[in-house]
Amino acid sequence: MKSPRRRSLLAGLSRPQNGLRFRSEQELQRELCKHDLRLDGEFKRTAVRRELPVGGCVPDVVYVRFAEPPSADVWPDRWSFLHASIVWLLRRRRRLRSATLHSLAYDSPARIEAALYDLLDSGAIKELPSGSYGLSVELEEIRAEVVAVEAKLRDWKQALRQAISYRRFADRVSVVLDWKATPREKQTIRLFRRWNTGLGGLRSHTLDWIVTPLAGTRVTGPEREYIITAAALPTRYTLWSWR
Repeated sequence: MKSPRRRSLLAGLSRPQNGLRFRSEQELQRELCKHDLRLDGEFKRTAVRRELPVGGCVPDVVYVRFAEPPSADVWPDRWSFLHASIVWLLRRRRRLRSATLHSLAYDSPARIEAALYDLLDSGAIKELPSGSYGLSVELEEIRAEVVAVEAKLRDWKQALRQAISYRRFADRVSVVLDWKATPREKQTIRLFRRWNTGLGGLRSHTLDWIVTPLAGTRVTGPEREYIITAAALPTRYTLWSWR
């Protein structure tokens, strides 16, 4: 049997320090993934993933909100950033010939040809009578937005700098902290609004917004396309969870 002093020490180790609700950023992130963001817009399904590598940075939590559940019928067995880049080029240009895709995709001819074969074979893209390529109806009609969140226990300044950098691929960005460490000063709130960055505080079972993250200027690019299409992949091995 443990002595009263031993039990007291163990209890102290299991409690969060400095009066915070969460013991670590990882614990905060896991709890955050369970919550609906409660944002505006007609989005019926949301995919969530922690620590997604995107172009040299790793947002703590990424949400992809789909206007309609994505189709499960047009995806190759494998998916890479190159596949997503080709899809993005076709979304941007609507139709492209093979030679143009080779000049724009910035990869080896062999890898581009292999990715094109994957996309054609699955029905993700189609060959048009003109000989150029275009997106399938299912991929063309995907409507989604990306929300990137930087989750910290208390360091809101560092979190804000990181969240701002996610603007290049996310439609909305936000900082979420332990509720007890979330700043409430007017000057800080104005700073978050100036940078169009959400500020939220997480408690045990509640996510409350002090500054609601708003959609900024619509971003486009292969990184955003990769996030959306990776979330839409119908594979049981995915690291995304759905709500």
